[in-house]
Amino acid sequence: MDASQVSSDMEVVTPSDAAACHAVGFVFTGGDCAIETGRGRTVVIPAAFAGVVFPQAISKVKLTGTTASSVIVFRG
Repeated sequence: MDASQVSSDMEVVTPSDAAACHAVGFVFTGGDCAIETGRGRTVVIPAAFAGVVFPQAISKVKLTGTTASSVIVFRG
């Protein structure tokens, strides 16, 4: 891995069913996390995977289905 493959920014986000949140990866803590993929599919990642870094293009961190206490997204 070289520096071109590493995210250049990150941000704590508030889940929203309406607001776009384009990112190249995410990590969450405590609870489930519902995301909308770059292709528009909604996926709820269960709490069992909290703390794992997901290198996945996403367009939203959805409010509906998210019970995580915090979500951090990685920007390209």
